[in-house]
Amino acid sequence: MGTKIFDGLALNVPLLATIPEGEASGIVSKYSPESYLVGTQDPEKVASAILDAIDQREHRKQKEASPSPDFLNDFSREATTKQLMKIIDHHLYRSPQPQCAAKTACSIKERRS
Repeated sequence: MGTKIFDGLALNVPLLATIPEGEASGIVSKYSPESYLVGTQDPEKVASAILDAIDQREHRKQKEASPSPDFLNDFSREATTKQLMKIIDHHLYRSPQPQCAAKTACSIKERRS
């Protein structure tokens, strides 16, 4: 998923996302329910979404533009670093190793025990 989408989600502004259904569209729907998700092959839906966004603009101006607390909690640097560490730990230590291949791998594993 592109960083522009994450930037928009962090700012809690509606997005016009021309992305197929999947993980990215699920994230946009969850954290930015006012966003417009349209298929990549439907210019009429894109035009309709743009016109609706223009109509809704005044209403949105009244709302305070502030970051989504849920998004910031789930995608902060700290949260994503913890997720990455879990993935790395899983792949490095998912099965017991009979012996350490390198001294540094032994010392890392010993520190975590």
